[in-house]
Amino acid sequence: MQADCLSHPNSQAGIQYLGTGVCHQTANRILHPAGVFVSSARGYRASVFAFGTYGRDLATGQLYSPLIFPWPELQTCRTLHIHP
Repeated sequence: MQADCLSHPNSQAGIQYLGTGVCHQTANRILHPAGVFVSSARGYRASVFAFGTYGRDLATGQLYSPLIFPWPELQTCRTLHIHP
């Protein structure tokens, strides 16, 4: 239920490909409730270098963080009382 909420919209978890992140950041956002990262995936280090673990805000360039700067879908899921 938490992962489903975080995956919206369109199962992309709010990532704009090559703008705010890539598939690694999408997967990390969806897997966030489980505390799992896709760190063994090919190209992971390069994508984290470019976009951080959970993606980058397109307007400000700030890296998203669950505690410090949560991405919009995480905030929505928390508001809906689905606590990842």
